[in-house]
Amino acid sequence: MSVTRNKTWSFLISAGALALLATSVTAAAALTDAEKCSTQKMRVAGKYVFCRMKAEAKAIKKGAPADFTNCDSKFAAKWAKIETKAAGACPAGGDVQSVGDIAIADTALMAGTVSAAARFQYNGNGTTSDLNTGLTWENKSYNDDSVNDITTRYTFQEAVTVHIATLNGASFGGHSDWRVATPNEMLSLVNFSNPGEIKSYPAFDFNCDFVCNMGICPGPVFDAITSNCAFSELWGHESFWTSTTNPEDPTEAITVLNWGFIIETEESKTTSRPVIAVRGGRRSD
Repeated sequence: MSVTRNKTWSFLISAGALALLATSVTAAAALTDAEKCSTQKMRVAGKYVFCRMKAEAKAIKKGAPADFTNCDSKFAAKWAKIETKAAGACPAGGDVQSVGDIAIADTALMAGTVSAAARFQYNGNGTTSDLNTGLTWENKSYNDDSVNDITTRYTFQEAVTVHIATLNGASFGGHSDWRVATPNEMLSLVNFSNPGEIKSYPAFDFNCDFVCNMGICPGPVFDAITSNCAFSELWGHESFWTSTTNPEDPTEAITVLNWGFIIETEESKTTSRPVIAVRGGRRSD
């Protein structure tokens, strides 16, 4: 009798397991086209991050800058293939740039955290390169009336038609493909390793000297002797333009600032804000 009960119980368990398996298969088969697109994009994004991290590790072994060319081309091609196959069913289309920027910023943060290699390189031509992201940044100066002056403000349109156009027209730093950074590219310059002290990386302290007049310094976040000309205002008082228009209101664009925590906010494109130029990375063209 005992053996019979055990066999019966085993049969019931097996039948239940098969039923669960059948239900699981049915549920998987019932995915909508939008859900299929989402899962496929998630897999491709994960592989992209993995590919960039492998490139970072390979660069350390070779003692050379990381080469993300293969990772970038595969990511873009696979993303386009998914969207083409989905024929408009994806929840979001044309999001390869924004997802790619997030992956670049995240892998740069991870690589910078675990790597003993220097991340930033001064180029001696008014620019600083981020060896993790492949981006090169404009060095900012303070109140010297140069094209790089951090105190110069621009509307959203002027950031491109005046500041970026001037840099490209002069082949600043030997290049003419400068542009306004995306929000995620701006955030890649933030050192989140110490949550209690969120600030830009020390590499962007360009030691810009100035003299305080009657003990009153030019800005509330500047030190009395030296300042981080590129980001002292960005990380304490002033918001910087990014290249991204507010998707809910085309008259606004995204700006980035830090008040002890990172803020991405929307501001009217007619507002005057500072801007820092960037080039290279996955978006170089």
